[in-house]
Amino acid sequence: MTVMKKIPRLSAAIGTAALLFLFFAFPAGAVEFWKPEPPKLYPGFENDYVKISLHPWFTSGAGYWRTSQVIAATPLTPSSPNTATVGSTLEFDNEASPMWIFSAEGKIAGGISAEIEYASSYIDSGTGLDHDWVDSSANIYFPSGAQWSSPDHRDFSLSKSDLAGSAKMVSGAVYYRVFNHSIATTGAPAIGGFDILAGYGAYDDRFMMTNGVQLLSEDLGLGLGLPPPGPFAGLNSQYHFHWEGCQVGLRETVTLSKKWALTGRLAWWPGVKYRGEGFWNLRSDLRQGLPSFVHEADGQVLDYSIGLSWLPYKYVTVDAGWRAVDYESRSGLARFFAADGSASVIRLDSASSVRRGFYTGVTMRY
Repeated sequence: MTVMKKIPRLSAAIGTAALLFLFFAFPAGAVEFWKPEPPKLYPGFENDYVKISLHPWFTSGAGYWRTSQVIAATPLTPSSPNTATVGSTLEFDNEASPMWIFSAEGKIAGGISAEIEYASSYIDSGTGLDHDWVDSSANIYFPSGAQWSSPDHRDFSLSKSDLAGSAKMVSGAVYYRVFNHSIATTGAPAIGGFDILAGYGAYDDRFMMTNGVQLLSEDLGLGLGLPPPGPFAGLNSQYHFHWEGCQVGLRETVTLSKKWALTGRLAWWPGVKYRGEGFWNLRSDLRQGLPSFVHEADGQVLDYSIGLSWLPYKYVTVDAGWRAVDYESRSGLARFFAADGSASVIRLDSASSVRRGFYTGVTMRY
């Protein structure tokens, strides 16, 4: 059975917790609806006409995609039913490299502000795993005489590679201040605000796969031409993940004292478009130069964070927190382009990219 490292799916739990925090952390009587000019109690927190931030995000990343197709009894012979599923799963793991996040936000008018964000990272120590597998609820009989009993995504080929590449993230959002609130927990009013947001964003991972090593090779009489276990030469393949779409969400900032503030943010991309492109240099049967295959699907993204800010100086805060961005596709199409100019289509089961980790940094506030 294929052992594929499953990316944790905590989106629903985290999202629920964030919503509870945002809506129930403060008593109802503490809300003061939006005023164009809020009281100027804590310079540096509530008077953020312009905010410019630089945050190193100590993130670890992971990603995968899986394709499959149902085949008839030949060349495999299932006992019942008369079909089996074969497919491929590519895992991209250990992308432990910090992303540098630059953001700038400025007030436009009244309770409206706009923000742009850009982040980038270089990857030089990842690991790729390439699985080819069989799945069926029946017994499978192979031409070699081997029999597999109800294989559950069982690998017949597995290889690993070294990963290098880059990651980029860019987004823009407009915030609208729904209300201010104040809570007298420190002997003086603490000013904070609740915002809703709408915007657009994109994320891109680009991987280069080299130094291939075959870990498992079971031809099973199928004439697949699999390399024997051990290193194999010439691997120089690429895969690109690309996610793009609109986002909506909410943000809440609470000034805890004259020196401390807490911010929570939750953004959902409900109709993201996913496109993946593969360049497989060792597959002579596939097109070279241009993408050897293309993946396309719809999906969703959840971007959530919580952070604490300390104000050592009127116009500067030191920030620290935790952030996660989970990209997940639904099923879609995988198009393969052959060297002879023909094309074929199979099912893209799913694809995913994840970035999670702690961040630190500074923000200039004017």
